[in-house]
Amino acid sequence: MTPQDIIWRVTEHLEETKSIVASGVEECHPVRHQDLISTLHEVERLIQTQIHLMNRVKRRYP
Repeated sequence: MTPQDIIWRVTEHLEETKSIVASGVEECHPVRHQDLISTLHEVERLIQTQIHLMNRVKRRYP
């Protein structure tokens, strides 16, 4: 497996996880699950940071 393959696979998994988290937020009740929604938004931001890191390293392995 090449570095490009690894980068692609990790990025795809991160994108999928981000999508799952986003759909989870949509299913939560805005008042009763406010703490969960807040946590899920923080998780989304962390995943986005990981995606940015993978995109940055992808430039090193064209």
